[in-house]
Amino acid sequence: MSEHSEGRAEEVDLGDPAASINPEEVVELARALVRLPSENPPGNEELVARVLGEFLSTAGLDVAYREVFPGRPNLIATLHGNAAGPVLLYTGHTDTMPVSGVWAEDPHSGAIRDGRLWGRGAVDMKGGLAAMAVAAASLRRSGIPLRGSLLFAAVIDEEKGGAGTRQLVRDGVHADWAVISEPTNNVPVIVSNGQLDFEVILQGRSGHASSPAAGHNAIYDAMDLVRALRELMANEFPVRDYPLVGPPSLSVGTIEGGIQTSVIPDRCRVTVDRRVVPSETTAGAIEEMEAVIERLRRSVPGFDAALDVFVRIDPVTISAESPIVRALRHAAASVTGVDPGVAGLRATTDADTLANQGGIPTVIMGPGSIREAHKADEFIPVDQLVAAAQVFALAAVDLLG
Repeated sequence: MSEHSEGRAEEVDLGDPAASINPEEVVELARALVRLPSENPPGNEELVARVLGEFLSTAGLDVAYREVFPGRPNLIATLHGNAAGPVLLYTGHTDTMPVSGVWAEDPHSGAIRDGRLWGRGAVDMKGGLAAMAVAAASLRRSGIPLRGSLLFAAVIDEEKGGAGTRQLVRDGVHADWAVISEPTNNVPVIVSNGQLDFEVILQGRSGHASSPAAGHNAIYDAMDLVRALRELMANEFPVRDYPLVGPPSLSVGTIEGGIQTSVIPDRCRVTVDRRVVPSETTAGAIEEMEAVIERLRRSVPGFDAALDVFVRIDPVTISAESPIVRALRHAAASVTGVDPGVAGLRATTDADTLANQGGIPTVIMGPGSIREAHKADEFIPVDQLVAAAQVFALAAVDLLG
């Protein structure tokens, strides 16, 4: 995450909805969610959705389930206000990455140690879900008058393609603002990169390795391609530096080619991850890749390659002066005594679907650090988890109170 801006929040009278947050309740709900494996694949998120739904239903919210795939529902809970007004959406995903690596203890233990909650999904992002759910429940119990509605959506499949949030948009869920509680150390993220994952298939001509000139080595063409991509990143990308997220980037992820040592490889597959900053477009980035390939066709005899994009996510931005950004900063300053400022995120989230396809101004903000996600011994600091619940409650009152 890029360095965030400095400054103090303006003083606003929010009442004291954060006082109704029970820290133990936040922690215990997060622990209960971590203890439920929901690795994707296969993505058995239903138990997580049901536990959250029961918790929110008991608190008095209206709860509904929308099945996206068999046995894999989205949860949508609604806290209706006392009068007409705007709609605020709090959301996050119920699936996690698979457990991998060597863990110090059971990755689904939900252990509390050293001021941290440990386990797969603790930071990405069952902690954030628990904080949002407790904030919504606490607002319902507090009886603070609200205008408009607070929606809470726990969606499936973010880690493998985002089918849950796409279904949420197709179902017609509308909001004036949305917050996704991905881990950002409780700093509002107002800029996040787009992403292209693409493959390049290079075609050569097989032959006996004792006579290299009789064939055309596709791996050599792949080497030319990788060299050209590295030159692009070194020469062109630095001048496209964008505030809060830095310059675009690309990374060659895999290279596959050849069948055995004594056969000239007639095919090679290269996959590339390309991060797209908001001053670019994904369409423009694709055209740039195609131009690189075309230059190689003209300059390398026999060069034959085809580009195929299999992941396409657009960048997301929201104004620092948006009401949702201001409300989150004010709330965080009230809870911690320090304005967190704003930040950027180089990774991608479901914000693309909500903002670019659903037309909902979206902020990414949640407890814990993304650096702890997707790895062994994942954890979330308990103090950030509790603070996030308080911030979400305060921000909701600021916007809907």
